[in-house]
Amino acid sequence: MAKKNKTIVINLSNIGKRYASPIKKQEYFYALKNISLKITKGDKIGLTGDNGAGKTTLLKIITGITKPTSGSVYTKGKIVSLINLEAGFDEELSGRENIIFNSMLHGLSRSEAKAKEKTIIRFAGIGKFINAPFYTYSSGMRFRLAFSIAMASKPNIILIDEIFLAGDIKFQIKTLKMITSLSQRDDTTLIISSHHPLILRKFCTKFVILKHGKIIKGTMQNILKLTKQWNNFFTDIPETKLEKKLSKNPFYQR
Repeated sequence: MAKKNKTIVINLSNIGKRYASPIKKQEYFYALKNISLKITKGDKIGLTGDNGAGKTTLLKIITGITKPTSGSVYTKGKIVSLINLEAGFDEELSGRENIIFNSMLHGLSRSEAKAKEKTIIRFAGIGKFINAPFYTYSSGMRFRLAFSIAMASKPNIILIDEIFLAGDIKFQIKTLKMITSLSQRDDTTLIISSHHPLILRKFCTKFVILKHGKIIKGTMQNILKLTKQWNNFFTDIPETKLEKKLSKNPFYQR
């Protein structure tokens, strides 16, 4: 029996993004050039490339934060973007009040947001500060609340920038477990922009590499090369008995 074609949930056609040069008047530079990309429902895409390659710009175009200079963008489904998590928060409102306010920006009704309030507060784990004004929050607390609200909105498409590994180590692990759960769902499309090869290997099955605003074909071989470079940097750290025990698992090899 022939396999059914998967639903296309993101279709980028000849996307270009041009900015005015901050150095010379009447000159421009392209953050993205002729980007064409089709992503189907359930795809787990790892996006990588050098700093300034255009990764964050591409994610912002997909989510609608910024518009392309040329080309067309098609998306299908609810998108949650973990790029600028603090956007849409009112500094004067308490964390509790911002749950309702920000959840509605993610497409929930007031009653839906109220029903999820306890779950969001529990996951964020910021205790009594949930009733304090948002402007009093540390950067880690801001991230915890924003991430918790975003995940509670049950998105179909999730866009994650490197910044998602914020907060203390306990919350980072909590975040990674949540992303792991989402990456295992066939109905959830995931795009992760990261420089960390192990993050890409953990969550992604397809890869896109950007260079100077253009797509170059990404493969697991590319990611393995990055992994080797990463691991080689830490070869001077003495191996522990526990590491020797775990070394049979390829994920822990260094």
